[in-house]
Amino acid sequence: MVTKSVRIWGRRTPSIRWLHTIRPAIAAPPEAVKRTRPPRIIGYGAAVLVIALIAADGGAIWHLRRTAVANAENGLTKLDQVLEEQSVQTLQGADLVLAAIETEFAGENLSGPEAFRRNASGEEGYQRLARKIAGLPQIEALYLVDASGTVINSSTPTLGRDIDLRGRTGFGALRDHSDLGTIVSDPIPNDSDGAATIYLARRLSTADGRFLGIAAASIRLDYFMNIYRYVYLGQGSAIALWRGDGTLLVRYPGVTAGDHPALDSGLLTAFDTAGDFRPVRTTDAVSHEPIILAASRLGNYPLITTTALSVSAILSAWNMQAAIIAVIGMVLCFAIIAIALLLRRHFVVQILMTRAYARLADESHARRDLVRAVERAEAITAEQRVTEEALRHSERRFRDVAEFSAECIWESDTNHRFVFVSGEGSQAVLGKTPWEMAGGDPEADSHWRRHKADLDARRPFRGFRFAIAWPDGAVQHYAANGKPIFDERGGFQGYRGTLTNETEAILAEGRASRANRLLRDAVDSISEGFVIFDSDDRLVLCNEAYRRMFPEIVDRIVPGASFEEILRAYLAKGQIADAENRGEEWIAERVRQHREFEGSFEQRLSQGRWAFASERRMSDGGTAGLRIDITALKQAQIALHENQLRLDEAERIARLGCSDFNLVTRQLTWSNETYRIFGVDIREFPPTGDDYLAYIDPNDRERVRALWAELQRGIRPEPLEHWIIRPDGEARLVHREHEIISDGHGQPIRVVSTLQDVTDQRAAEQRARELERLLIHSQKLEALGIMAGGLAHELNNILAPVLSLAKVALEDFPAEAAARGDLEMVIVASQRARDLVRQILAFGRRQPLERRLIDLGATVRESLRMLRATLPATIEIVDRIDPVAAIHADPDQLQQVIVNLVTNAAQAIGERCGRIVVSVSHRGNPSDQASRAVCLSVEDDGGGMDEVVAQRIFEPFFTTREADRGSGLGLSVVHGIVTSHGGRIELRTAPNAGSVFAIILPAAGPRREALGPVQSAA
Repeated sequence: MVTKSVRIWGRRTPSIRWLHTIRPAIAAPPEAVKRTRPPRIIGYGAAVLVIALIAADGGAIWHLRRTAVANAENGLTKLDQVLEEQSVQTLQGADLVLAAIETEFAGENLSGPEAFRRNASGEEGYQRLARKIAGLPQIEALYLVDASGTVINSSTPTLGRDIDLRGRTGFGALRDHSDLGTIVSDPIPNDSDGAATIYLARRLSTADGRFLGIAAASIRLDYFMNIYRYVYLGQGSAIALWRGDGTLLVRYPGVTAGDHPALDSGLLTAFDTAGDFRPVRTTDAVSHEPIILAASRLGNYPLITTTALSVSAILSAWNMQAAIIAVIGMVLCFAIIAIALLLRRHFVVQILMTRAYARLADESHARRDLVRAVERAEAITAEQRVTEEALRHSERRFRDVAEFSAECIWESDTNHRFVFVSGEGSQAVLGKTPWEMAGGDPEADSHWRRHKADLDARRPFRGFRFAIAWPDGAVQHYAANGKPIFDERGGFQGYRGTLTNETEAILAEGRASRANRLLRDAVDSISEGFVIFDSDDRLVLCNEAYRRMFPEIVDRIVPGASFEEILRAYLAKGQIADAENRGEEWIAERVRQHREFEGSFEQRLSQGRWAFASERRMSDGGTAGLRIDITALKQAQIALHENQLRLDEAERIARLGCSDFNLVTRQLTWSNETYRIFGVDIREFPPTGDDYLAYIDPNDRERVRALWAELQRGIRPEPLEHWIIRPDGEARLVHREHEIISDGHGQPIRVVSTLQDVTDQRAAEQRARELERLLIHSQKLEALGIMAGGLAHELNNILAPVLSLAKVALEDFPAEAAARGDLEMVIVASQRARDLVRQILAFGRRQPLERRLIDLGATVRESLRMLRATLPATIEIVDRIDPVAAIHADPDQLQQVIVNLVTNAAQAIGERCGRIVVSVSHRGNPSDQASRAVCLSVEDDGGGMDEVVAQRIFEPFFTTREADRGSGLGLSVVHGIVTSHGGRIELRTAPNAGSVFAIILPAAGPRREALGPVQSAA
């Protein structure tokens, strides 16, 4: 009896085809043969393996999910901290400006809201606010608001001057509470373009705590939007700024019109309780999708920043990983189940064969069972043939894959000799060990000795590299991976693994290494500093010249260090003057410049050194930079610039400009002071010798042309003064002197000129002459006043007994006496003489002054009220009285001044219709205690005066009227009263143009009060 065999899973199994020969002899199975079943351990083991695999896959998937969520939470927390710090710095910048404004006004000791309005308004107040926000891009504008809620000044002249803030920006809260500090407003539409804006406001108070107003800074929410856009995480994320009550201020990406999302009240409660909280899972207020949200409060401000990332975006990568793991797990489960079924069928065949042998022992009992077993065996054999065919197909597919794979597949026996190698040329290595192929000796070569020790210890290996020199002289490099193979009983069968030809890679690596060495040598040979950063801003390489430029941090300039780390190390050494008190801001600006700017710029280093930096972007996103030490050049430039500034300052102080005219090229060069003298911009007017004559006054243009003609002939002219007309229409008088520069042959080639603006000097000389005339006139008036005062005292002594005795004698005369009328005439004449003496004394300033603090405006109103009843109806009196500072004066004498001036103006108008304008205003700078003054002006539209009359009007007894119409002492008395008060009189008049008398009196103040009463002056 011949037993055939077939190969099933690498083993030979006895065939059961011989059972056909005994089929007729098979009878019913004997009683002694028990029915047996396949071992249940196969099914149980397969089930346990499947369950364990599913559990492992599930655990791995769950772990990956938790890792993805944890990484997202950590990233959100860090990003939110960065946004919190950036936002707090933005708000603190505005807060510091407001605090500085509060401190300034508190230090000025303002007396009240009116003083605050005067001090804060005007061009000077605007310039002060504009300087405060210079260099602070987050502040759109600064506002000063008075106690009534009206904006009185802002850093932008045309912005917000008509805003009423009584109901906005917490005005009422700041007004009623002095300890609030800085408050943040609700978002308010901007008045210029409607953009959403928040305001930071602080209270302004006097030294004793009275409310002056508020200072407010406006910050456009677009500024925060730009910050959030820069750090945006991508699809599924959102960055937002909220008020403490959950109201959304700004969000990136923005929300659609009509949406008004609010922060969840539960999150607000938790946030208020804890002050801060870890990232939590919630629902997005805009998209209503599940999100993970991190939040932080912005310092002490009622604002919250949040960063959110949708759960779907977080788990997008995890979904792909989970799907791959699940598919791999399902494939492995199906493989386990298939193997279990094949094992079960194998055991079924064994059981059937056992039964067949038992039935052959007793054919009478086993024939029937044997026939059935044969039939079942035939069916199993058919299935086995199908399985064998599938196995052969799988083996052919494996060999095809191995043959055409990029890696070679190999197997070795227990002696580590190759028994199978895929690919061409495999016959040359069969039966040989790897070290035999490579010509190595495990006994002498440590590299091969360690590898053989791993093989003998049955340890898997990966990435073992060796080289083989083939007979044709070619040397190829290989990398081997392998794992030991064991049979079912744990017996060692050999190794199986892959072999990768790395020859090209190693050759390429060698070429790259040589290229790197060449590049390094080339970079090191550059005398200037050279550096390369990769696309992640990490240092790739730099030469020694670059390191020498930064000796303080040379240990930190190593490959792999980030650009920001190097900056921070340099900043920590305290070598950056530009970063003083703004380290983080300077680092952010420098990093942004490094990433966005492309070109050349100058860079200030430590110890007064300078470098010229040039940076260019490379195709891979990295940056190549060049640093050139320009310290010597910069020092020369600075010295030249300082010399130029000193020369320019000297010219400016002397008001002396210069010009250089090349007679050959006709090129004209002006100094800065010359540009200032001509009132033109150096950028808009490059002067030439042909067209600058357009700035000469037409009346002087011919003289200047004649002068240039003499200069070109080599004749040095005398100094010349002529008028120029500036572009704004102002006329200036310039004094010019010239020097001719000749060549070696005596030919004039250049003309160097000096120009001095003598307009003010000539005007001062004119004023000096006028002042000299006025001084002589004043001295003459003083002499007359002294003489008149002495005469008046003597006359007064004579008139006193005459008037007294006449009045006594009149009482003794009866009413019907004829002499009584003569005595009455004597008394009237004596009274008129007494009044005349008083005027003479007032002119001579011999009367005592009763000075006190008075309001000049009130005194003028009272005097005009009395005068309106005495003047003709044909004369209109117009008063223009502004609030002015108090003055030290005798109110009775000032009233006499007003009456005399208005009466004199009415007499100048005469019988015709006319108008008298009486004005009271400030003169000089109201905020400067030393220079401020009060001006009383009386203007009429009468006949006016010529120059001869105007020079004599203050002389006593001089008058242009008839003898019975005036004594000629009115204006003399006015002059005496004004000068006794420390003031002066200005007169503007012309024939048929009316007259204007301006009385200038010093305002009262601490400095003037300390001097005591003003003494009489000439």
